[in-house]
Parts: sequence; structure tokens; C-alpha cells
Amino acid sequence: MVDDGVTQSLRVFYRSNSQDTFRLLPAQNQGLGHLGLPGFDKAIGETALGLPAAAESRLAGLVSGGRVRADIPAADARNIFGGAAPVNRSATEYMNYTRGTNYPGQHVQQHPIIEPPAGAQPIATGGGHSMLRPQDVRVPEAMAPNFNATPTVYRTQTATAGEVEAMVFPSANGQLEWTMFRDQQGRVWVGNVGSTQGPVTNLGVRANAINSGELSTPLWEYHQQIPSGFGGATHPTMGQYSSAWNYIRELPVIQQYYRARGLPVPQ
Repeated sequence: MVDDGVTQSLRVFYRSNSQDTFRLLPAQNQGLGHLGLPGFDKAIGETALGLPAAAESRLAGLVSGGRVRADIPAADARNIFGGAAPVNRSATEYMNYTRGTNYPGQHVQQHPIIEPPAGAQPIATGGGHSMLRPQDVRVPEAMAPNFNATPTVYRTQTATAGEVEAMVFPSANGQLEWTMFRDQQGRVWVGNVGSTQGPVTNLGVRANAINSGELSTPLWEYHQQIPSGFGGATHPTMGQYSSAWNYIRELPVIQQYYRARGLPVPQ
């Protein structure tokens, strides 16, 4: 239940297997794959569906503490979700949804954070889209994480990386919160970048969302979404994922983390 101080609204949040963070489920799409729409709708983009760090920590604690139901069949869970996340079964229903109050695009503004250098050249992925070279994924100094600050730390369970340590750092200007994940091998990646500015909407997400783009490349990513030449080993139990560490370890913000901690970057 989300209480924005004006109304109380029942919402659904789920943990992304690849991104390892919790997201708002604004709607479900059934039989709309031919329109390029996923079963769990992404609305204006995944980064607009992320939760404030305090809510993320709370939900992660419930999972790590075993205080969740794990015995509900998937079909039954989808039926339960239907009471809080509308189900679109046609293009007309989807268009009506985008015009309604459940659509994040009606409440949330996305703000890009990456400022690539002039002349930055994109590289292709196996899926046909392009990404910046890791060394070109730069953010303004004021928005970069302050790795000298004491982070808020908690443990969270992920589908692909097992139990990891989450560290929430403020940005240099205090207007952003960077959630970093660290696995048992010491590899660190960006789980989420969120704004601390603006209200939380009755969807449970902030009205100001940060489009973190390549910064939020997860440790284990779908094969086709990793840039050519950067793919690593296939996940030992989830064959649709490969390691993206070869790309992540070259990101300037990741290298800054290890420098600030006086640690070598894992191979």
C-alpha cells in the first residue's frame, strides 16, 4: 500500500532477476509481444520504475529474512497482481492505459545523468542496439557518488549473484543516492541511481527519475545486451545470462570506487 499523504493506493513491486533491484509493476501485458511489449510493462523505461533506496532496503530485508511467500503458483500470483496492476490484452487497452493514472509517464519525469565526451563512439550489442564504450560513460562531478561518505549498508538476495552487500552513497551534491552492489568476489556494480528531490508519487516511485543508462549495467546480463567483445562466462545455472564484468570494470565510476577504497579492481 502506497500512501502519498493524499490517497492510499495498492501497488505491486517485483524484483528484477537481471537488475537485482525492485521495480514498480505498473501493468501487465498479455499477448502483445508482437507489438514489442513485455509481459511486465516497462512504461517510459525501467529507470522510472525504481524505488527510493529506503523502500528498496525494506523490501530486500523481507526477502533476506525469509518473510515472503514462496509457495504461490505463478498463475495465481498474476491473478493477484491483476487487482493492482491492470492487464492489457489489446493495443486499444494498452493505449487507454498510457492515458490513465496508472501510467508512470503521467507522473514521472526522467532526467539523464550520463554526459559522454564529444566524439564518443557507440559499440554494438548482440541484440542490435548500441551502447557507449565504458570509458565514455561519464557523469558530472556534482552528480557522481561520494565514495568518501559512510554508506548505508544492508544485505540483499539476488537471483543471479546470490547474496550481495548493498551500499547506498550520496552524490557529491547530495541530490542523488547511488545503490552499489558487491558480490562475494568483490565485484561492484551500480544497482540503481535515484533522486532525493521531489515527492514520491502514489505509484510508489519518485516524480523525478534518473536515467542511468549504461551505468546500471548489471553483473549478469542477457547475452544479447552485452556489447560485442565484453561478454564473459555464461551464468552457471541461468543460461540466458552472461557476465558483463568486462564492461562494468571499465566504467569510470566503478574505477573511482576501487580507488577511493584503496582496492584493486578484480579481474
